[in-house]
Amino acid sequence: MSLYQQGFQNKISTLVRDNQYETFVIDLMDAIYIDSGVLGMISNITKHRKKAKLVCLKNSLIYQVFEQMNLLKVLPCYNELNQALQAV
Repeated sequence: MSLYQQGFQNKISTLVRDNQYETFVIDLMDAIYIDSGVLGMISNITKHRKKAKLVCLKNSLIYQVFEQMNLLKVLPCYNELNQALQAV
């Protein structure tokens, strides 16, 4: 894991723990892959009873990963960032 990834994950963990936000919108539109760090970050968000919303195309490989892991039952997915933000 790179220092950038560690810093990002630490920042998200702090935001979740400090109860600064109730809902997190995770924009994966430009992602070409996800690793266990992303899944861990999402797990950390939901573990603290926060809401998370995904933004990714429904025909993308990223969407298929979430679908195969049955995560879309608890994480709504939107095709556009504006749609996810309006649903907050």
